[in-house]
Amino acid sequence: MCDICFEPFQLTHSPISAVLTANSSAKLPFGLRLPCPGRHPYCISCLAEYIKGKLDPSGTGDMSTHILVFPIRCPGCPITHWEAGIQNDVAEKVLDSESMSVWVHPTPE
Repeated sequence: MCDICFEPFQLTHSPISAVLTANSSAKLPFGLRLPCPGRHPYCISCLAEYIKGKLDPSGTGDMSTHILVFPIRCPGCPITHWEAGIQNDVAEKVLDSESMSVWVHPTPE
């Protein structure tokens, strides 16, 4: 069950791939457990929307890299419990290609 919408979903290693390859017209809801200490479960739509909201905090659709805030944390964990936040490998599993083009982790200088 998703910790955001509380709807059941099918756990899968790669939710975005599962959605794209689902052979049913009524696609099953897929999701994953974050690798956070609480191993919180989220469906793909809730986790993707949560991440997109962090990528576009103004809600204007102008996902500017100048206003990105990393780390994007697990919605269910205090930042002190999982300071690294959501990493690239998780983002790649839930975001579409347009959102992934905006997903940019800052590199230490």
